[in-house]
Amino acid sequence: MKKTGFLVATTAIGLVLGATQAQAAGYAIKETSATQLGQSFAGAGALKNDISAMWNNPATMAFMKGHHFAVSASYIIPSAKFKEGGSSTRQGSGLGGEAGVQAAVPALYAMWSIQDNMKLGLALTSPFGLETHYDENWRGRYNAIRTRLRSLNINPNFAYKVNDYVSLAMGVSFQYVDIDLTKKINNASVGGVGDARFKARGNDWGAGFNVGLLVKPWEGARLGLAYRSKITHGLNGDVTISGLNIGAGAGAAAIAAGANLAEGQADITAHLTTPESIDFSYAQDLGEAWTLLASVVWTRWNRFSDLDIRHKANGTSVGSPERQGWKNVWFFALVANWKVAQNWMLRAGAAYDQEPINDLHRTAKLPGNDRTWLSAGVDWNFADWGKIALTYTHIFMKDGKINKLDGVTPVFAAGDRLQGKVQNKVDIIGLQANFKF
Repeated sequence: MKKTGFLVATTAIGLVLGATQAQAAGYAIKETSATQLGQSFAGAGALKNDISAMWNNPATMAFMKGHHFAVSASYIIPSAKFKEGGSSTRQGSGLGGEAGVQAAVPALYAMWSIQDNMKLGLALTSPFGLETHYDENWRGRYNAIRTRLRSLNINPNFAYKVNDYVSLAMGVSFQYVDIDLTKKINNASVGGVGDARFKARGNDWGAGFNVGLLVKPWEGARLGLAYRSKITHGLNGDVTISGLNIGAGAGAAAIAAGANLAEGQADITAHLTTPESIDFSYAQDLGEAWTLLASVVWTRWNRFSDLDIRHKANGTSVGSPERQGWKNVWFFALVANWKVAQNWMLRAGAAYDQEPINDLHRTAKLPGNDRTWLSAGVDWNFADWGKIALTYTHIFMKDGKINKLDGVTPVFAAGDRLQGKVQNKVDIIGLQANFKF
């Protein structure tokens, strides 16, 4: 596995790449702003006076004055526990323990006012990531043991205020992803005994773009529309198979060869495309104390059709590609913000987040399902130049049903089946500091 890309990314900006059980649809991490976390990300593309809205819609920068800087951190506390529901006995014993992995997800934002109507911004975020980690010898070890995806997105943006009612913006993204998959192989599928260990790793840099529009159609109203493009990654890395025990018969050797399974390490490639999205946001000030905000976001997850790891030398698949069959989804959010005093604001919001994974293709790697968010937060403007936000979100998630035949072993003859459900829930605590110069 080549580590150059990872070392450059982490050294250059000093951020830990986000990795946790994904808290938004698919493998997305929505926690790009602790302030917005407190309002379930409702109206994120139509906020005023918060540069962390830059990620959702960079056109929001155009109406801000001065220079701004913000640092955000969200601490994610997920829980994912497998409940048995008819797995085959060959799958071993144990339910995998707590598969959710706690993690802190940071973000940094900066904005420079070039002129009153022109702004330059920079967002450093981790918009995609997941990590599930089961016990080494649990009954679903042929489906997954450890699955981790980390990302870093470097996103410079430019915003232009056309007039007092309209602003436009555009940006580019340089995105790094790092993936690590660990599983077991049932040697019985190739005529042997015991388990082999399968570990694949890969990383890549990719590039994309985003555009945004903000309109003030009437007094106190802001309408935001933003598009963020897909980013295609050609992952390069290696796969290591250890402990492979192939039976003595010619048939067993032929099965192993047909699945391209061999003891040792080999270079691999794989493709991953992070999805494009369209964000529509609305904010309405109701006097000086209240603001109502809402968002509707569409994300194109159907690009993730299969997980296919291939040998770099000859292009053949390592085992059988795993069908994903994800669908496109919607995110809906609504919030009310109340300015209770000159320097204090309270937030309370809710959201419904559709999951692109269906019951037919769900695996233990990513056992998510539809989510309902409940959020709250408080902002304290401690000075004209500074603000601190403390926020909290609880995510209710439907159980993720799993019924997979031998999800890791590339050969299905062994008949191992993981069947049951994963019970999920998430708590998130956010802290953000904004500064104006």
